[in-house]
Amino acid sequence: MGGVLAVGVIGGQAFVDVAAPKWLTVVAVACLLLAPVLVGLPFRDLPRYGLPRPGEPFFATTRLVDKGIYRLVRHPQYLGYALLVLGFGALNPHPAILGLAGGAAAFFYLQAVQEERACRAEWAAEYEAYMGRVPRFNFLLGVFRVVRERLTRARG
Repeated sequence: MGGVLAVGVIGGQAFVDVAAPKWLTVVAVACLLLAPVLVGLPFRDLPRYGLPRPGEPFFATTRLVDKGIYRLVRHPQYLGYALLVLGFGALNPHPAILGLAGGAAAFFYLQAVQEERACRAEWAAEYEAYMGRVPRFNFLLGVFRVVRERLTRARG
C-alpha cells in the first residue's frame, strides 16, 4: 500500500503545484539525497554479511545483519522509501500530496514493524539485543551511537 501511495505522490506532482518555502526545499533535497543511499546499501550489506543460501534472494539471509548500514538503522530501505516520498511531498506541499506522502510513510513504518515480528520469531534474543542497540528509523541517533561508541573505545 505504501508503494501505491508513493506513486500517487510522484504522479500527483503533475496535477498540482504549490511552491515550497526555501527551508522546506532544503529539507526535501536532503531527504531525496539520503533516500537512495538508504535504499541501495542493503543490496551490498545483506549478501555480504547475511550469507544468503546459494540460489536464494539477497534478502533471504541466514544470519542477522548488524554491520554496514544495519549498524546505524534497522530498516534502511523502508526509511529510504519514506524519505523519498516525504521529500517529493515537501517539494510540492499541496495538502493532497502531503497527505499521500504521510500515508505512504506510515505504511512503510507499519511494514517495518511487521518485519520486526518475523525477525524476532527467527532470531529471538539476538534480534531483541539488536533492537536495543540500533534504532528502527532514527538514522541520526544511529550515527550518534556509533560515533560515541568509537570515541569511547578510542579513550579507553
